[in-house]
Amino acid sequence: MSNGKNKALATELGLNYKDDLVYGIYKEYPVSVYDLKGCKILFIDAKISTNQQIQKDDIRSYIVECSKQYSIRSSSINESGIKIAFNNKVGVYDNIADFFLAFVLFLEANDIKGKSVCANCRKYIKGEPKLIHISGEVHSCDEACASKLVDLGSGNRKAAQTRSTVFGVIGALIGATLGGIGHVAFSVTGFYSLWFGLIIALFSKVGYYVFGGESVKADRISTLIASFLSVCASQLIIEGISVSATWQSKGYIFKVIEPFIAIAKDILRNASSLLPYLKSCGIAMAFAVLALIILAGVIKSDKPQLPDVEVLAKA
Repeated sequence: MSNGKNKALATELGLNYKDDLVYGIYKEYPVSVYDLKGCKILFIDAKISTNQQIQKDDIRSYIVECSKQYSIRSSSINESGIKIAFNNKVGVYDNIADFFLAFVLFLEANDIKGKSVCANCRKYIKGEPKLIHISGEVHSCDEACASKLVDLGSGNRKAAQTRSTVFGVIGALIGATLGGIGHVAFSVTGFYSLWFGLIIALFSKVGYYVFGGESVKADRISTLIASFLSVCASQLIIEGISVSATWQSKGYIFKVIEPFIAIAKDILRNASSLLPYLKSCGIAMAFAVLALIILAGVIKSDKPQLPDVEVLAKA
């Protein structure tokens, strides 16, 4: 929806315009027009109770009768209001304006209330109503409910972001661990295994989103760190397995953990052991970073974001 046509529609209906959103109160009805999945959505905040089935049926019948004339794709009616989707084609703005003006007359004739009812508590509003914007839809609320909705939306968003990040990091660590186990298992075959850094990074990234991660920034940081830890740990285990095999060939008797402790101490104390270990880890991490670069934007969260809630100026 172009800015110019949005503004023209807002002017024609005597409404406001902000960030591609047409909104305001027409007569007594809070209304908004916005884009959603290739359609133009007309939303009207009207009081329709769940027990008013006859009223709902009348509204549906009216919309169906108008569908062909105004190129209406679909509609939904519930307690929050009436949502009507228009096909995005030439003349869609005229269709929205003409239908809306006629539809308001229909609502008035059927005594369906608008701004006098709070969208949150469904009680009659005392004083001037506040306009609340939630995911494109504009509702009327009393001042107390408006404040509560804004605070609740902000609090829910922060809590959800924290929760998703924590679980995403856990998922990244689990995924990287599984990739590291594969790295160790593949190395036993004797084939070149450092390319498994690719798999470690892939598993880490998938794990991040499977466990509910959403933040792209947290994804990049956690998957990189998880991949690094997995590469270092798995490479250390591979070195320990090699030492264990050597000791067994010489007939040494030792505990399972001893070769791994020995190789760890050797790497920390001797540059001759440290440098090859760092080289192997560096190569594996190069593969991991390559994978993360390739996968950036390919694997991402498909969870719907919590909507922003704001009080709109009626200007």
